[in-house]
Amino acid sequence: MDPKESYLLYIMLTYLSIILISLLAHLALYIFKKTYLPRRKRCTERWISILHEKGANHCLTDRQIRKLKRDIDLAAWSDALKEYKRSGGEPEVFVNRNDRALSRLGIMIRREDIRAYYAYVLTSINREGRVKSRSLKALMEVYLESGRSMYLRENALKGIYSFRDPVAVLAAWLTLSKRKLYHDSKLLGNDLSEYPGDMQRLTALLMSRYEELEENFQIALINTLRFHKITAFNRQLKEELYREDASVDIKCCVIRLLGLEAVDYTGIFVDILGTYMNNEVWEPAAVAAIALKGGEEELGKPALFQALTSRNWYVRKNVAMTLATYGLSDREKGLILEGDDRYARDALNWALNR
Repeated sequence: MDPKESYLLYIMLTYLSIILISLLAHLALYIFKKTYLPRRKRCTERWISILHEKGANHCLTDRQIRKLKRDIDLAAWSDALKEYKRSGGEPEVFVNRNDRALSRLGIMIRREDIRAYYAYVLTSINREGRVKSRSLKALMEVYLESGRSMYLRENALKGIYSFRDPVAVLAAWLTLSKRKLYHDSKLLGNDLSEYPGDMQRLTALLMSRYEELEENFQIALINTLRFHKITAFNRQLKEELYREDASVDIKCCVIRLLGLEAVDYTGIFVDILGTYMNNEVWEPAAVAAIALKGGEEELGKPALFQALTSRNWYVRKNVAMTLATYGLSDREKGLILEGDDRYARDALNWALNR
């Protein structure tokens, strides 16, 4: 076959494939609307009727538990509990009364995506911490330890948080950390920052086992301390800046945390700035330059002027931003703006004109 004809045939087949896929997608959506949604609505109405008729004291039957294994029934049950809550009902009482049956349901569910959804539903019900079930908390721990997907582990960890038990959270963190099952410190930190219980007690427990935590967990914990402005562990964490095996990420997180008490740590920020400003690893210097905004001006200003000669533009930018907040005299501005260092001139001009 002629190459030109082959190419045209290939283009035609591609277009036909796209049209076929589009038709199948529309067909699937049509079937979904005609079958799944009406069925879910009927299931939801049935559950709402049960809850309103029998109230939160209703005991789940074995037949109802078996039905809840299916995703559509579980979703309908979740919708019904939300509606029940909106109408003044107490779904937490219902869950506490049926906690053993609901724990058994959690074990009976085999698919990880459904388990993740089930953990999400239970966490949503327990937003106010009124579910006191040990068996459901144990179920979340089983999900956490046995879950292969991050989605399931994340929802199970949120479920444990909802019980507001710092000891259980510490155990969960140590389990995940030892098995290195979390690889996103930001996601981990965001979830921890929203912990609804006693944050002071929880962070004290986690800090007591800090050395046992994997790096992502350490970063998440330090960032949470900064988010909640908890400075009780600053002296302990300050030592991370001098550990040779401490990662750049850890050092930067610690500098930001110490920045909450910048006046007390101005000397350390000056040392970090001088050590790293021309280093291949420049990030600690850039973060220290920003932390000096709240430091002692007399001690920080000379170090910042010197750091304007850094080889790294990001360090110079942060240094200039901090100097601009110090309120420079005309003479100090002139030393830079009329000097020979083009990078320093540009950085300070940029900061002053923001």
